[in-house]
Amino acid sequence: MTRKGSWALRFTAAALVGGVLALGAGGIAAAADPPAKATADFGEGLGIVVGSHSGAETNPISLKIGSDTEGAYCINFHSAPVTKQPEAYTESSWESAQIPAESLGKIRWILIHSFPSVSADSLLSAAGATVPAGAKSIHHKDVHAADIAYAGTQAAIWNFSDNLPLKPFDDVSDKSKVEKQDVYAAIQQVFDFLVKNAKVEAEVKPFLRIDPATASGEVGTKVGPFTVASSGGDIKLSATGGNLVDKDGKPVTTLKTGGQVWVTGDTAGKVTINATGSGTVSIGRVFTTGGREQRLILAGTLGGPLSATANATMTPKTPQLPVTGASVTGALGGGLVLLVGGALGVMAVRRRRIRFTA
Repeated sequence: MTRKGSWALRFTAAALVGGVLALGAGGIAAAADPPAKATADFGEGLGIVVGSHSGAETNPISLKIGSDTEGAYCINFHSAPVTKQPEAYTESSWESAQIPAESLGKIRWILIHSFPSVSADSLLSAAGATVPAGAKSIHHKDVHAADIAYAGTQAAIWNFSDNLPLKPFDDVSDKSKVEKQDVYAAIQQVFDFLVKNAKVEAEVKPFLRIDPATASGEVGTKVGPFTVASSGGDIKLSATGGNLVDKDGKPVTTLKTGGQVWVTGDTAGKVTINATGSGTVSIGRVFTTGGREQRLILAGTLGGPLSATANATMTPKTPQLPVTGASVTGALGGGLVLLVGGALGVMAVRRRRIRFTA
């Protein structure tokens, strides 16, 4: 075997090994960010009656994530009270709510079309309700539109989460534990409006992803495109081990959802794309403690960080055999002509030699 033949075999083997390594070294999209932690709080509410229970108060609940605070509602009536322990609540799946998906979908519709997503005045107007003049709560405080909107919304949510209808005022056995009839009537109007019109709204989760998660190409080429998508706003991009460029080769640091980016590198190896964004914890997301405390559902949206990664593998350039003058095809054709001509020449010489010796 010639040295050239030996080199060719070694190169072929190296290329095959490199190809296998390139396929196996591709990156994986980043695991989901840790679920949001929240601190719950609540204030005084209005007393209403649901099911066979009396004196059930609709205390306005809130969830604080980081520096942001948003309203929330209870989605399991038969439970321990809300805990105020710092970051005791964790964002969880809909399945953790232990409520049928259709019921949760209707609860999400209520949250989108009710207080605080829409103003209390707008909700009362849509329901045909008004705040009774001079009304006082059972806590001897003035009753406002927000009190009635929250109470009616919480009652409607319990109707779907716990199958507890709002008991008519005349059926309340201990009326001293509920609001006066005119306030209660306004709560019932809000309840009836929401329950009657509720439709199934699908669960929405925040996301940030890069597609594909892996790709490979030779050094000196653009590897991609990689497409980034997010449920939030602008996406910030950076790379480790290489550079990020657009289709024209210009540097890229930010993209909007649906934007594309390519990877370049000067040396063989792995390039990691890092994407970060500010997403949202969406309306209708469930928060639980993992214990007996009330499970809560978010009544608005809160900001939260999102991140994702993808990998590009830069492979060595494939060596090119030098070609000068005529094309490879021409060279091969010329070589074949010379080979045939040489063979014919040898045959002619041999024939002459045989005739001479005879």
